[in-house]
Amino acid sequence: MRFFLLALAALAGPVSAAVKNPDTLVMLTGITARSLDPASAYGGSDLFVKYNVYETLIENPAGDLSRFGPLLSTEVPSPEEGGTVFRFPIREGVRFHDGGELSPEDARYSLMRFMLADRAGGPSSLLLEAVTGLGSTQDEGGAPRSDVFARVSRAVSVEGNTVVVRLERPFAPFLSVIARWGVVVDKEWAVARGDWDGTREDWPRLNGSKSEDFPFHFETNGTGPFRLARWDRKQDEIVFERNEQYWGTPAKLSAVRLIKNEDFNTKRLMLLNGDADSMHADPTQLSLLRGAGGVRVIEGLPVLGVQALYFNASINTKESRFAGEGVGPDFFKDRAIREAFAHLIDYEGLIDQVYRGNAERATGFIPRGMPGYDTELPPYRYDLKKAEALFRSARRGRVWERGFHLVLPYASWKDSDGVVARQIAAAARKINPKFVIEVREFAYPTLADMLKKRAIPLYFGGWRADYADPHNMARPMLRSGGFYQSNFGFGDPETDRLIDSARGEPDPDKRAELYAKIRRRWLETLPFIALFTEQWARVERSWVRGFVHNPIYPGAPSYSPLAPMFKKE
Repeated sequence: MRFFLLALAALAGPVSAAVKNPDTLVMLTGITARSLDPASAYGGSDLFVKYNVYETLIENPAGDLSRFGPLLSTEVPSPEEGGTVFRFPIREGVRFHDGGELSPEDARYSLMRFMLADRAGGPSSLLLEAVTGLGSTQDEGGAPRSDVFARVSRAVSVEGNTVVVRLERPFAPFLSVIARWGVVVDKEWAVARGDWDGTREDWPRLNGSKSEDFPFHFETNGTGPFRLARWDRKQDEIVFERNEQYWGTPAKLSAVRLIKNEDFNTKRLMLLNGDADSMHADPTQLSLLRGAGGVRVIEGLPVLGVQALYFNASINTKESRFAGEGVGPDFFKDRAIREAFAHLIDYEGLIDQVYRGNAERATGFIPRGMPGYDTELPPYRYDLKKAEALFRSARRGRVWERGFHLVLPYASWKDSDGVVARQIAAAARKINPKFVIEVREFAYPTLADMLKKRAIPLYFGGWRADYADPHNMARPMLRSGGFYQSNFGFGDPETDRLIDSARGEPDPDKRAELYAKIRRRWLETLPFIALFTEQWARVERSWVRGFVHNPIYPGAPSYSPLAPMFKKE
């Protein structure tokens, strides 16, 4: 936490002021966009652009993640043939921003392109897994698999005005995936600009490619209520303008500016002066914003995500700047050490002091509001005597006798992780002065690079759901080959088996039983400590109207659908 910010608390914002730029919304964010390509966009700002410029076949109506509504498809399909066939009738009379007319072939092309691009760090696997059961289109050497194109092409077809998707096997959360990732682009526009032409022969050029080598990286052409006016990469600013030809209810704002600015002082002053309409704020910064004149702070907004502390089972000590004396490659393979760390954390104290109540203790890998959530707290709690006993027992007492030295890093944009890290470090040193944990702040790109190299022994990692289903929490957090265990190596065959069974189980009660078993297995193996499910706050000028919170929306609540928003005194 940057304690010098407390000096700003005495500053008072204007009590009231006329609405500045009433037709334009100015938003300040801490994260820049990396790509505008729907097949690459996976971060908050990328997805914010995506969901306001493009549209999906169906959607999750705001505030209700248990149902779906039609969007570019005129109907939400009912599963056929044992849950493997879904039919999407395509809405007629819809036009892309350049004037081209939406067709079923556009939808087929879009779904295929999304799966077949399969770029490093991209979202292709979300739909690819649902449709084909594959986690990747590439073999172990990184080359395109020879059977993938035929399988994807066979799975997505056009029958009249309907797009038909045939799954190779039942996938319970398929509609949840489509509601978030079934974005439709203009095939004719794409091909004319040198993108993939839709054929098997041209597919290898797309597969595993660099996003910036294709037109969708820099340009957009969707059907959504806003169109991209400008992406200024030097100034880190994205400008939207209203789509005057939108097929649905038109947006109320004429324009929106999304500006990256990581400096809290600057963001706060811009907000107080009315030069910005909303800003992202970490929970540790909210005390400097509550009660400011002309500013509204909406707290307690749930998000579908879990914050966790991950252990590395095979630390790359040769390239690690984080593993010091006493921390070998297999340091965290000893379960006693992992459980001891779980007892070092003052969960309730941190929720009260850091989050000011805007969080609750995570009960596992499934957040509240999602099917499979368990209300029972994990058995580990803040208990230094228990932690000491476990450390003394680890590796036949050698850990206690020799101590250890490691660096616990946190991302520069997340001060709250830094506070948690310092509490852990202080607790460890309190029970044994030989336990030295250095807390250091790093830019996220540096952490991401070290993460890929398996060089970080202990890591703060959050997972915000990509779609509203527990599979998208279990797979990235627990399964072998998932996002975290591919970097930390705590995959477990029994956990994998249970996750795969739950993925295809159509019966909600049986699925719930499977996720309860997965939770029990997680507690037995303890590859990570479930910390908190955060309740985020939205900070905006009081003249902003139309904010709608949807916990599955990327970057919520700082980001939200733009179409219903407007400004009024």
